[in-house]
Amino acid sequence: MSWQTQKPRPVYEPHVIDNYVTGVLAVNGLLLGVLCVLLLPSYWGEVPFPYSVLFAAIGNIVLLELALRIGYSLKRAVVPVAVWTGVVLLAFLGGPGGSTLIPTQDPRGLFLLIGGLVPVGFWMFREAMQQVGPDPSAARKSAR
Repeated sequence: MSWQTQKPRPVYEPHVIDNYVTGVLAVNGLLLGVLCVLLLPSYWGEVPFPYSVLFAAIGNIVLLELALRIGYSLKRAVVPVAVWTGVVLLAFLGGPGGSTLIPTQDPRGLFLLIGGLVPVGFWMFREAMQQVGPDPSAARKSAR
């Protein structure tokens, strides 16, 4: 069964419990962001190996897919990814004394942002295209 033949996901009316579930997903995005930022300066032997980029990519997709499977719209499902992005961007800011969690000179911070947002961006694009459906002009062209 290809992704083009899948039936669309149901989108339910919001209830009071949905706010709490969205909050739990946002807390999961926050915890994922903190975990990714703290594990970013990791090493494998003597070589810097930021495996938290892999955690970010997989974790953001899992949080988005979980929210979509619950039945949320794409706008509401993106909340954990937005919280994760906020946490990572806050890690670039300087604290007291000028110390930062992610130095701006280190390319691993950029790898974390790109590696955490690009895969989930493709996933959201795929979901948006599934909700829109096929192009009706293509059916008209093939009928001619």
